[in-house]
Amino acid sequence: IREFLAERGLELSDEKTVVTNIDDGFDFLGWNFRKYNEKLIIKPSQKAVKAIVSNISDTILRKGKAWQQDVLIMKLNEQIRGWTNYHQSVCASDAFAHLDYVLYELLWRWAKRRHPKKNKRWISTRYWHRVGNRNWVFSTENKELIRVDSTAIVRHTKIKATANPFLDVAYFQKRKFDKGMHRLTGKFRMIWKSQNGLCYHCGMPMDVTEEREIFYLAPKAKAGVEDVRNMRYVHCTCQRIYAENRLKK
Repeated sequence: IREFLAERGLELSDEKTVVTNIDDGFDFLGWNFRKYNEKLIIKPSQKAVKAIVSNISDTILRKGKAWQQDVLIMKLNEQIRGWTNYHQSVCASDAFAHLDYVLYELLWRWAKRRHPKKNKRWISTRYWHRVGNRNWVFSTENKELIRVDSTAIVRHTKIKATANPFLDVAYFQKRKFDKGMHRLTGKFRMIWKSQNGLCYHCGMPMDVTEEREIFYLAPKAKAGVEDVRNMRYVHCTCQRIYAENRLKK
């Protein structure tokens, strides 16, 4: 491999390259690959879990120490949604449950620090509420924190060996749409379904793993609300082009 790469002006990184037994496992792209009793298990690596815990801790205890609760929920949901979308195709249930526990501990510290003279009951009833059949939901009237372990584990579906991306366009478009329907939940799934997985701006199929964002038909600056009827999925690149064209006008 070294000789093959050397001819092309490349070299292996000694820091990132290792030869190991599959029973000992290895980390790659945020996942740990290891065989347990002859069965391969892929799960979020310890390094990936520590990284998200560090980011969330920084958001709650440093950046968000003076934020309103709904702003904090919005920022945390963005981080949680991105991390769970990436890891939900592997054995991540334990990692998701652990992250829920960490979130509760950090949020309790955040709440106590804001009200050092209030008792536990007062703090809990102010920031945690009952939503549907769930108790102790960190929420406001309009927003609620995502419960990490409620994220569905969606296994990767193999592509048909005979499928050709240039000829079987409908097959690959449906595959992208189905992936979004399995991975998204709540109002985001409703938006995806109403658009048939197509970008609102360009009309091309979207992949749920690609960079995308929500476009508001009635902007929030003009009293637009976070309602499914006012929200559309768009490619980030399409939104940038749309914004640039609006500025030119």
